[in-house]
This record gives sequence, C-alpha cells and structure tokens, in this order.
Amino acid sequence: MTPKRKSSDAGSASKPKRSRDVLSISERVKILDLIEIEKKSYAEIVRLHGKNKKTLFLLLMKHFDGKA
Repeated sequence: MTPKRKSSDAGSASKPKRSRDVLSISERVKILDLIEIEKKSYAEIVRLHGKNKKTLFLLLMKHFDGKA
C-alpha cells in the first residue's frame, strides 16, 4: 500500500503556529470594573478593548461562576 500523504507534505510544520491574544489580569479587572462600577454597556467595552463580544461574555461567566 502506498501512504496517503507524501512525507514532504508536512503542511503545518512549515507554518508557524498562531499566537493567542490573551487578556492580562489587569485588563480583566478593568473590564469587570467598567461593567460593575461604571455600568458601561457591553458594546462600549467591546469597542474600547477591541475584543469580541463572546470573549467578554466568557470572562463574565468565569467571574460570576467563581462568586457563586
């Protein structure tokens, strides 16, 4: 049987891995303060920090899950 892939077709071996843009702890605290203390809307916070809305919701879910 012949192999399904050629040994020279490593594919991902030649491409560098994508780095993740992770929120630092200080950024997380600032975002939570904006929501809880300053009562900013989610849309305003997303625009300020340039993050996705889902990222913001995941941060909030982790925060409030830890408080319970």
